[in-house]
Amino acid sequence: AKYMRPGVRKNDKGKTMVATVRRAESDPLSGIAQFSLSQLEAATNDFSEDSYVERGYYKGVLLHNGLDVVAAIKKFPVSNDLELQHELNIRAKLEHRNIVKLLGYAKVEKRLCFLVEEYMSNAKSLENIIINGMSSTSRLDWPSCFKIIQGIAKGLHYLHKKWVLYMDLKPNNILVRSDMDPVIINFGSSVVLDGDDDTISGDTLAGTLGYIAPEKISRANVSLKSDVFSFGVILIQIITGRRLSSYDDIPEWSSIEMIRSMKGLFDPALADESQLMKINRCREVGLKC
Repeated sequence: AKYMRPGVRKNDKGKTMVATVRRAESDPLSGIAQFSLSQLEAATNDFSEDSYVERGYYKGVLLHNGLDVVAAIKKFPVSNDLELQHELNIRAKLEHRNIVKLLGYAKVEKRLCFLVEEYMSNAKSLENIIINGMSSTSRLDWPSCFKIIQGIAKGLHYLHKKWVLYMDLKPNNILVRSDMDPVIINFGSSVVLDGDDDTISGDTLAGTLGYIAPEKISRANVSLKSDVFSFGVILIQIITGRRLSSYDDIPEWSSIEMIRSMKGLFDPALADESQLMKINRCREVGLKC
């Protein structure tokens, strides 16, 4: 059996049709380790302040597949079992460098669970990197920025190949490793589309203002293109330091001097003429998204 959330979509003739979104499956969750609360308490020294990292995560060492692994552990409140099952069924099938890896979970109470994920040492949220990047002392070079852009694109492309609609792509849901490789985290808003149902609509608007596609606001329509719009906003934000609306435009940068007048994430003083074409290409892609 499957738990389906109904949606509405239009066919080519404009006729309203019922679409479905696969929320979760009741099949056994093979490959996902289930931990006990006592195991998590032992790993985090009873969730002590010393083990707290940030963003609600605790760091601990757990036995996983016969090996001691450093894990990131966070509370995951749920309203019912189907909500937990939905999260786990989405996460169980994802295996990609730019997607955070789920190692296991623990069900403590009816409405309280824990998720156990890979631990990324010295990772920072893209949101903080962008904010700090506004100061001239914390800017990155262009290759680092381009690596972040490429990694987000690869992760999102992987999700869409799996028909996973992420729904809330924004800098705060992206961690960047110390090698500048980004990782998409937090799948609480995500849904899995049936392959033939590429557009749905619903009553609940998931996402963050500033990153939500216009059609998602005006008609509550949701599709893979909604994630692409959010990616475009992030791409332009990395380059310019500005979060654009769908009505803004950015002229083509025709000279290195124009690039150096920007206040984006990368240090314009480190950009050279040979990178001008690639930067403009990213601008073009961002605006098309």
